[in-house]
Amino acid sequence: MDNSKYVKKVCAPAAQKRAQKRAAGAAAAEDKNEYRDIKEKLSALYREEWKQKIQIHENLMNPRYFREMPEFINSKTKTLSADTAKELSEQFAKYTRTHSKQGGNKEESWYWPLVKSVTVKVPNNDLLQHVTLVDLPVNGDRNKSRDEMWKEIVGDCSAVWIVTDINRAASETEAWKILKGAASLIGNGGQCQYIHFICTKSDCIEEADDKQQTKGQCGPFNGVINSFSLGTEGLIEKYKDVELQLTFLKTEEDKMKTRLNRMIRDKNKLIYRSLTETIKTNMQTSYEKAATFSGPGSLDNMRFTLQKHVHDSKDTMFKQAGETMLKKLKDLKEEILGTLEETMMESIDLSLKTDDHSIPDVSAELVEVKS
Repeated sequence: MDNSKYVKKVCAPAAQKRAQKRAAGAAAAEDKNEYRDIKEKLSALYREEWKQKIQIHENLMNPRYFREMPEFINSKTKTLSADTAKELSEQFAKYTRTHSKQGGNKEESWYWPLVKSVTVKVPNNDLLQHVTLVDLPVNGDRNKSRDEMWKEIVGDCSAVWIVTDINRAASETEAWKILKGAASLIGNGGQCQYIHFICTKSDCIEEADDKQQTKGQCGPFNGVINSFSLGTEGLIEKYKDVELQLTFLKTEEDKMKTRLNRMIRDKNKLIYRSLTETIKTNMQTSYEKAATFSGPGSLDNMRFTLQKHVHDSKDTMFKQAGETMLKKLKDLKEEILGTLEETMMESIDLSLKTDDHSIPDVSAELVEVKS
């Protein structure tokens, strides 16, 4: 008897059973979290009597249960205002905490399980002008609305602080789990430039342990756009009679850089998103075919159909996705170069087109950007 074939026949069902066991465990954990989430929401509104109310088929949408929070029925925003931060904190405490934490009064209603988000506006604070601070729940929050909300917001953040009760981020597996779960949401778009771990159990830590120098230069295309300059500051010292024109040219240069950086940031998001979009489009036929199965064994048939499609097209599907992303990146580089050349030459013509003074030579800077 061929031992290799015999082992293969014996191990395949065992591996399948292990996979089924893992899938069942994950499904059970998800069901447990969902049940706990529902239980907390019902307890927030109906206290511990919610089970009895369900058993006797009482109308849970009776307005008398929503006298303190009528906004919940209509899914509207509740607005609270106060003269001091302390007073405001006391007012919205019941919407940001549960009675099991911070020594809350169990006789009072605590609505945090039902709240999707809380926005606090601080008046007359110059430090927070044009700055939005977002305190997000951790990745995997049992409340699905909050879990989805943080994924929508975190992609637009310029800096992310991950606060967790650990001693050292580099030596704790929990920190890396958080970062791994959020990396695709906060990094690929190109807008987030800083990710910090706040270790709340750390009393003293050396700077070398939690800080590393960024390799290369910051900014799009390794800082080439930000470092590009026509050298107008040096020309002003040499050509005093055209100082106003050169100042205008410097202003146009700064405006162009800002516009290019914004365009690069937005296009980068589309470029990285195209990788998953291409794969999703390629998998669409297998999704539609799997959706036609029904009856006994339908889940196994769906799983087999999807696995077979991935196995048959893996050599071309991922290559096609990569080529699509590279093409979009190449188009972006060409668009940047065209915009840079057209905008700066137009500005130069407008500001320095005179009979007595020549236009400064920017060929060296243009070659640097092209490379």
